[in-house]
Order: sequence, then C-alpha cells, then structure tokens
Amino acid sequence: MPGGRSDDPLDIGKLVLALAKQVKIGEPAPLFEVKTLDDKPLKLADFRGKVVLLDFWATWCGPCVKEMPHFKAIHDEFGKDGRFVLIGLSLDKKAEAARQYVTDNDLKWPQGFLGEKSKTQDAYGVKGIPATFLIGPDGKLIAKNLRGEQIKEVLSKALERMQGAAAANRPRDEQTDSREAAPTEGSAATQPAEN
Repeated sequence: MPGGRSDDPLDIGKLVLALAKQVKIGEPAPLFEVKTLDDKPLKLADFRGKVVLLDFWATWCGPCVKEMPHFKAIHDEFGKDGRFVLIGLSLDKKAEAARQYVTDNDLKWPQGFLGEKSKTQDAYGVKGIPATFLIGPDGKLIAKNLRGEQIKEVLSKALERMQGAAAANRPRDEQTDSREAAPTEGSAATQPAEN
C-alpha cells in the first residue's frame, strides 16, 4: 500500500454478530437462582404470586447509588405488603463491597450477588446499570428500566390490578354488595319488626 492508502477491499476476517437478549413486556421473566450477600439461596421462583421489583446495581455505579433513596422509600412504603418483594442484584466485583454498602445504608431487602458478569445479567439483557424489572404475580414482565418516582407509580398500579383481580376471582358468595354489608339507618334491616 504505497502512501498508506488503497481502494482495495480490506479483509478483516469473519465477524459474527449476535443480537443481545432483550426481555420484552408481557414475556415470562427469566428464572434465576443466586446466592445472597449472606450466602443464602435466592430463587425468583420462590416469589411466584407476588409482584417482584428487581434492581441490578453496583456500589461503583453513581446512578445506582443515586436511585437508592427511591428504593428505600419503596421498601418503607410497600415492604410489609405480602404481595410485593424488592430484590437487589449486585454486579460488584466482590461481595464484600456490596455487603458493606448494604450495611452502611441500612438496606433491608434481599440482596443477591451476581459479580461482574453473570448468566442472570445476560438472561435479562442487562448491558448497563441501574436496570430495573417489575415482574407480575404470573411471572411475566410488567415494566422495565423504571426510575425515581416512576417506580412507585407503576408498582402501585400493579398492586391495585392484583387486588382487583383477586376480588374478581372470589366466589360469588364471598362477594358482598356494600348495600348488603352495612344496613343504613332507616332501612328495613334496622327497623323493629311489627307484631
């Protein structure tokens, strides 16, 4: 190549392109089994029937740390609701860094440890963090990549839908009309019987 330029094609070898996995809304969320920061098993399948919020994060990730107050507020408001669980999944290089952050910041929800690269991360198509996924009680993805106040809004709606679906599925004899449940003054149910 005189002068460093040529119009001849350049052979760069064989390139293999693979599409990144993307979990789509309405599809089943990929199941996973990992260890928590305190070395206990954590399986997504154990939370079937609940609304699950997954948060992929790391201590070195500035935007992840900035989102933590939102997750703390979510846990404070919804953490005692038996229909919901928040799960953090740390992508830190070492579990100790995540463990120390969780302790220092009083994070009370389950924390799984994935390390820098994991099958779980790949299964969800996580290429950058923070990455969030909201999973319905049926195991299907409801929403992803939620931030800030949006998390609370979407979670509240999911729990409302869950409550509405539970009421609609109750047997007819368990459902009561509010007019039947509490007689009002002056109604026939509150009037003395005439002899």
